[in-house]
Amino acid sequence: MIASTGETHLDAEGVTLGLIGVLEVLWQGFAFQNEAEIDRAAARRASMAYLRSVFPRQFGNAGAGPVAIGTQQVSFARAAGALADTCALEWTDPGHDGGAARTILIGKADNEVLTIVYEWRDERARIVSARKATDYEAQLYSAANA
Repeated sequence: MIASTGETHLDAEGVTLGLIGVLEVLWQGFAFQNEAEIDRAAARRASMAYLRSVFPRQFGNAGAGPVAIGTQQVSFARAAGALADTCALEWTDPGHDGGAARTILIGKADNEVLTIVYEWRDERARIVSARKATDYEAQLYSAANA
């Protein structure tokens, strides 16, 4: 990965530990389940979320192709930048009941804190909405990253 991306500043041992981490994520989900009980789609989402958090440039979705923006207040490029923010706050949307599980993310792109709602579809993040964070959301982000 280091050679193919040309990012020679990356530490080979650190990359190895990051990739081992995804195996740990998978093992935690599979350890005590029968083959028929394994939710492969959920395992894939968890693994990709982990890889995005550790290697945002390599596993982010900036090159994922067209993604729908629920509002036109934030461009796709800025929303994708917030998704790649390794300091972003993320949690499952408790108010959403239907279809794919939605995730709320508060992240920074271009020095602005944004709130993104997205869901996984066919192994790609589909942005449902993207907007400038409220003052309260920006404060949550700042407090978590102080």
